[in-house]
Amino acid sequence: MRNALKARRENIMTELEKTTEVKKHIAPGYKYISELGSGNMGEVFLCERDGNKFAIKKFRKFERTSDRESVASKFLKVTNKAALIIHPNVVKIIEYGFPISTETPYIVMEYVEGHPLSHYIGSNELSLQKKIDLIKQTTDALDCIHDCGILHRDMKPANILVENKTGEAKITDFGISSLLEQNYTTTDNLRGSPAYMAPECFESVDKICRASDIFSLGVLSYELLTGIRPFYGETLAEIMNSIKNDIPVAPRKIISDIPENVQKAIEGMLRKKPEERLTPQQILSELKCVAK
Repeated sequence: MRNALKARRENIMTELEKTTEVKKHIAPGYKYISELGSGNMGEVFLCERDGNKFAIKKFRKFERTSDRESVASKFLKVTNKAALIIHPNVVKIIEYGFPISTETPYIVMEYVEGHPLSHYIGSNELSLQKKIDLIKQTTDALDCIHDCGILHRDMKPANILVENKTGEAKITDFGISSLLEQNYTTTDNLRGSPAYMAPECFESVDKICRASDIFSLGVLSYELLTGIRPFYGETLAEIMNSIKNDIPVAPRKIISDIPENVQKAIEGMLRKKPEERLTPQQILSELKCVAK
């Protein structure tokens, strides 16, 4: 019993020491407040500087040191592009770095106090019109990201934040995580979240394009409005097969209040062939026809 208690105390102290280390070395000049979330690629922290709050994403330590120079160059190139984006529906990047001493890239972003879009799926917290408005905002923001030469590569509800005060959508986590994942992951070539990926993404990384992000936007739009995903499978193979071959049930057959133009826009986003999918401008044109 004593040995078990001693081991438990030692484990607690070890975790405290790790937490203290994290707090000290998130990013130069920022004070740790709390952890906002974590995932396969790293952790996101709420920090403070000069009385202002920021969200800092700190990626896992890059272990393959022989490739560090190449990875750092790619990271800085893509993040520099992302930092130049100024759009009301895109999370602003404040600063970033890839310290040689820690081998852990980090990005400092504006802090968005709110919930991810996934929080609202299947709930009645937002009206149908508000959900359509969020899709409009996200489409316009994605168009801006593409115009800046960046592919998101992981468009999903968890990567779209809805600000509490303004109710505005904010796209986050674009391009950079997928870029680094290519160097962290050696088991497969998947980049993104399978349930939201376009058919071509399962074939080759080289086939990922703007239209791939549009397909993902179609999946999350369908899910936001109907409460269910258009494609389903218990395993990765089943999800892949569904995305490649299944034609989803028309959204209006699930929620009859969905306007015809919105259904048309979603169907246009979910076309199997990339070249046949609607462009952001075409999507917005359809959505503008929806009466408020």
